[in-house]
Amino acid sequence: SGVGKSRLLEELRTLALVRGAIVLRGQAVNAGGGPYRVFYDVLRALALYVEPNELEASVLGSLIPDLGTLLGREIMAAPVLEAQATQWRFLSVIEALITRIQQPTLIILEDIQWAREESLSLLQRILSCVGQLPVLVLASYREDEAPSLKGQIPEMHHLRLSRLPSSD
Repeated sequence: SGVGKSRLLEELRTLALVRGAIVLRGQAVNAGGGPYRVFYDVLRALALYVEPNELEASVLGSLIPDLGTLLGREIMAAPVLEAQATQWRFLSVIEALITRIQQPTLIILEDIQWAREESLSLLQRILSCVGQLPVLVLASYREDEAPSLKGQIPEMHHLRLSRLPSSD
């Protein structure tokens, strides 16, 4: 805490916007966050940039209740599946939307030390599909609160920030 992670991400966000990139930003919360909470704002904005088809919108609508209002159309409920199939379908829809991004995009995720397992699975899925896309994912976390996170997401490149001395 207090090392400057949020400030660094804010500077990178500003630079990306100035250079014409799309910036999608999400943040995990310490308590009360539901599944995929860190991605909630990211997915709302993504739906505006990459028009979801009817099935994609119905799947996203289960997480984003106001999606119909955002898109200006009625969103039907997704067909009911068993839990594992529902999660696979959700991850597949997000991957499909991400792979349709054409413009350089920066996805910022803050405080992923508080992200639930579902969000970390989605992050891994996104990282596996962005290799050749104009997409950069930046995530911050407190190593002291989640020391095993580095091993959980081996696809991420880690940059450890040390606290600046008070003279700096």
